[in-house]
Amino acid sequence: MESVIFVVHRIPFPPNKGDKIRSYQILKALASRYKVKLFCFVDDSADLKYEGDLNKFADKVYVEYLPKWRVLLRAAKSIFLGKSITEMVYQSNLMSQAVSSEFDQGASAVIAFSSSMGQYLPESSGVVKQVVDFVDVDSLKWHDYAHKKPFYLTWLYRREADLLSKLEIRLFQEGAISTFVTNSERDLFLKMLTGSTDRVKVVGNGVDTAFFDPCIEYQSPYQALGLGVDQSICFVGAMDYYANEDAVMWFASNVLPLILSKYPNCTFFIVGRNPSKRLQQFARFTPGVLVTGAVSDVRPYLQYCSLVVAPLRIARGMQNKILEALSMNKHVVASSEAAQGVDIDSTSNCLYACETKGGMAERIITLMSDKAAVCDGREQVLKHYSWGPQMDRLLGELET
Repeated sequence: MESVIFVVHRIPFPPNKGDKIRSYQILKALASRYKVKLFCFVDDSADLKYEGDLNKFADKVYVEYLPKWRVLLRAAKSIFLGKSITEMVYQSNLMSQAVSSEFDQGASAVIAFSSSMGQYLPESSGVVKQVVDFVDVDSLKWHDYAHKKPFYLTWLYRREADLLSKLEIRLFQEGAISTFVTNSERDLFLKMLTGSTDRVKVVGNGVDTAFFDPCIEYQSPYQALGLGVDQSICFVGAMDYYANEDAVMWFASNVLPLILSKYPNCTFFIVGRNPSKRLQQFARFTPGVLVTGAVSDVRPYLQYCSLVVAPLRIARGMQNKILEALSMNKHVVASSEAAQGVDIDSTSNCLYACETKGGMAERIITLMSDKAAVCDGREQVLKHYSWGPQMDRLLGELET
């Protein structure tokens, strides 16, 4: 059995957030056909205990802890060295030595998950087949951030966007097959390139539909609070991610008051781990908002809420939170930015993309008022977002 090296910026277990869900599925798919040599960082000490869980998928596992102080130190160092923060944070001599040693043992291919790990590809593209799973065009995300952050930080985000775009282009030019999660992300990257672009591919995301299954019954987390099934709006996501925090605070400030005028007992549940003190303080003084923090299982919140919102103003690629809600047969009201990566039938009645706060509030009120509204979200997910076909595309790139 041939060997494949898989280098990942964050340990792909447990699969409890966007990037880890995708990297976990890639790891599983690789393990079905190859001996996998896995190299990854761990940025949360609580995840160190999961190293042993990776042995069922990988023939070799190398894990390197990346504490927050080291992240900050390397980020600061990047300013003086003229490198992107993204690349510098994950630059490690120990990791480089471990990966290089494995190349010496022989491998048929190497997959780098995200541009930050492209630095661990071998210098000669002819040595082994190389794939960089960019997932999104990250440089454009930093460009978007520059428009949302305080003016005194704008230069930093623009600098990162410029340096990261050069890194993304260089990785492609050095011969790597470049994969993106949606057609729109691929097309954005193509605009950055010149010459042949046949190595730019799309490998989409999927949903674990056996896990996100509306037929599994749970106890309602809302019932204990005295809320009915038509009185709860839910957002699910990692709350230490800036785009998610920005989204829920914008929604609570601009859209929720319009909904409360019609449904004064409605509560907006923000479900996800690591909410900032800023967000928690905001929720205390904002009517109709409740921050749960980490929960053992998000599925009960999805199953019993009235609907799910995804009001992201900064969104790249595919929003797993939307797919998971659809798999639970929940209507999703999203910003146009969040919805643009989701490709479902035009006749579907489960996902609504809104351009304005008024349009979003109106759609939510309409759905909450229509008790007979039917959602075909799970049907759409089963049709378009199964992990199997997506991973077959990636494996196919390794075998051609």
